Amino acid sequence: MKLNENGVDHSKIPNSYVPFRNGIMLAIAGAVAEKESAIGIAIGVVEDDSSGYPDCREEFISTFEKSLYLGTKAGNIKIFRPLVNLQKSQIVSEAIKLKVPLYLTWSCYQQENKACGVCDSCRLRLNGFKIAGEKDPILYIN
Repeated sequence: MKLNENGVDHSKIPNSYVPFRNGIMLAIAGAVAEKESAIGIAIGVVEDDSSGYPDCREEFISTFEKSLYLGTKAGNIKIFRPLVNLQKSQIVSEAIKLKVPLYLTWSCYQQENKACGVCDSCRLRLNGFKIAGEKDPILYIN
C-alpha cells in the first residue's frame, strides 16, 4: 500500500478516475457562482463509495470551500454536499421517499444505452439498491 502525505492510497484508485474532475468543476462553478452573486454551489460526491477517488472526500471538498473563500472577491461561497457522508443505500432510500425519477439517472462508465452492470460505478449502484430493498429502474446488459 502506497499512501501519500494526505493518506490517499494511489494503488487503489481505479482506472475510471478522471484527474481532478471535481476540482475543475468546482472551480468553474465557483467562478460562475461569484459572477452571479450566488450563495453556494452543490455537488453530489459520496465519500464512502467513491471507489477511492481523492476528489470525492469530505476533506477535499472542505479544503476547496476554503480556497473559494480565499480566492474569490465575495469570499462567501459555500459548497453544499448533502450526500458526501451517506451510504449509497441511504441515497436510494431518500430518493425513493422524495420520488426522484431514478430511471433518469445514470452511473455506468462503460455503456450509454444499457448499463454494463460490472464497472465499479454499476456495482456500487446495484448494491445500494439491493441494500435499500429496491429494484433499480434502469436497464442493464447483464
